[in-house]
Amino acid sequence: MLSVTRKCLINSKNVDKSAYVWNTFAAMLNSFQTTLILLIITRMGNDYDGGVFTIAYAIGNLMMTIGKYGMRNFQATDVNEKYSYKEYISTENDYINSAKFLKDKDRESNNIAIAYTGLLLLEMISSYKFLDKEARLKDYCDWYINLSIKGCTPVERFIKALPTLVNSSKMKKDIHFVAEIKNNRFLFTFDFANSLILYNQEFAKDDPNKYIDKRMFGADLKNSKYFVARKNHRFNNSKGQGYSYTLDLTSHEVVPYLQVWAQTL
Repeated sequence: MLSVTRKCLINSKNVDKSAYVWNTFAAMLNSFQTTLILLIITRMGNDYDGGVFTIAYAIGNLMMTIGKYGMRNFQATDVNEKYSYKEYISTENDYINSAKFLKDKDRESNNIAIAYTGLLLLEMISSYKFLDKEARLKDYCDWYINLSIKGCTPVERFIKALPTLVNSSKMKKDIHFVAEIKNNRFLFTFDFANSLILYNQEFAKDDPNKYIDKRMFGADLKNSKYFVARKNHRFNNSKGQGYSYTLDLTSHEVVPYLQVWAQTL
């Protein structure tokens, strides 16, 4: 039974299926833990303590919804299309690029903006001030920038793993990727979903810290300096069209290990 569970949930090649099961299980566990905590509080305390916990937990969930409310949520609820898609994109870019600490727009700068806004909201509600919050935020941003410079971001880890994946035939030409030399540029187009699965199977099985999440990776790719285009490219390994990304790796150190697979146009 344990081996079947491990095969279906942990070592499953169908990431979307296993993610759905894990998310369902996590939601049920979260609901159960609320009941368990309430039961313990009521048993160890009294009805009043249980009521305080219930109200506090309900308010906390409401505040979490408000704290997570961002540009995407506002756009999704704009059913009357009061603002155009172009206005949403330009507003988001202006807002994130105006941040004091991170120069580039990426998912991490967006997360920091959301977290910092939530912190300011908590200060307003509680009348409590966090000391040196901007200095601590700057320290974190400096750490993240240094991480990017060292090439430890998910995008850099994936690109540096390409020679291993390609030359060991884990990623196969015309099945998982197409490499081209066009106008003196080295363009690498790859099957997004299946290539990421191969990366995680090869590098994350022994080190979970190297695991790359598909949704976050897609956003990071589009904001990286290597991004050229996202399109529908039919590879031989899929029944229909799937997302593919084209990266310009001309200036990257991995090119000498990949150019043997490139087609000159």
